[in-house]
Amino acid sequence: MRKKKDKPRYNMWQNSGFMIGMAWKYEKQTLSFALLEVIAVVGSSLVNLYVAPTILNEVQKRVSIGEVLFTIITFTLLLILFNSLKAYVDQNVLYGRIGVRSALSGLLHDKICTTSYVNMEDKKFQLLSDKATDVVCSNYTASEQIWITLVELSQSVLGFLLFLLMLTRFDISIMILIIVTAMIGYVVNNKLSNYEYEHREEVSKQSNRIWGYQAAACDVRIAKDIRIFGLKPWLTEVMDKAVKAFNAFYIKAAKLYIVGNIVDLLLALLRNGVAYAYLIGMVLDHQLSAAEFLLYFTAVDGFSNWVTGILNNMTKLKRQSIDICTVRECLEWPEPFKFEEGETLVPLAQKTYE
Repeated sequence: MRKKKDKPRYNMWQNSGFMIGMAWKYEKQTLSFALLEVIAVVGSSLVNLYVAPTILNEVQKRVSIGEVLFTIITFTLLLILFNSLKAYVDQNVLYGRIGVRSALSGLLHDKICTTSYVNMEDKKFQLLSDKATDVVCSNYTASEQIWITLVELSQSVLGFLLFLLMLTRFDISIMILIIVTAMIGYVVNNKLSNYEYEHREEVSKQSNRIWGYQAAACDVRIAKDIRIFGLKPWLTEVMDKAVKAFNAFYIKAAKLYIVGNIVDLLLALLRNGVAYAYLIGMVLDHQLSAAEFLLYFTAVDGFSNWVTGILNNMTKLKRQSIDICTVRECLEWPEPFKFEEGETLVPLAQKTYE
């Protein structure tokens, strides 16, 4: 029976708080830009939601062309404002995020360079430090991508709350259906996302083997031995086995994520189909005007997108949190020696030291 793997030491909220704390300490602009981006995206979404129904409503009321133009210009200026704010954030947000990742990378490398020698001989610490180093090595790793996820999650939560307030005239059962289907999807994807963490040591071992075999095959110092003893077939065989084991893991992980995506699609079909049928029924009963139908039709779609956004970003945050947890576990790896916290050793004058 396979041994049960340990769970991550910290959950995604604790790891998110850790990254926010890093930003507050090293790059506060990261938090400011995150707030501005949330305001820009949600504000733009609300403007796009109301522009068409508002204009349609004015046309139905046969208001003057001047009033219609004023409405169009107002919405246009608001869109320009929010889109300009979003563009400004996009141009400047990267520097702060890189700064936070660099600060985390510095802490990690300080840990590795100053850790007790016995830790460097510990296979578990070696695997953990290798994995943690990968997490802070580029713009596309969790230490930087987590900011995109946190911003998108904040946008989805704020949009969800605003759209929920707007759709209060709906049957409460429709709202419950949308929320429940979203929660089911999240639970399924959350369960699947643990697979990668549970097998992280196995993946690190295979990755290290691949790099080790590759280094051996390219090392000119042992080229003569490879030729004399005919080691090429053996090196090729062990390399192929390591690559197959490495690929097998990611193929299985991809299949699990595909299952999660299929579940998401089926749940989205259920909640959107029921909501649209309800709206059409209200129109047929003359409970909604054309402008209101357009508003709520768009709002239902937007509400579903916000719910889906919460689901997807919670799942992404869970996966990224696992990587951040790896870095934190490495930073907090216990030291058997106290270093500067220990007692000072005073050399004895009558003894000779080497």
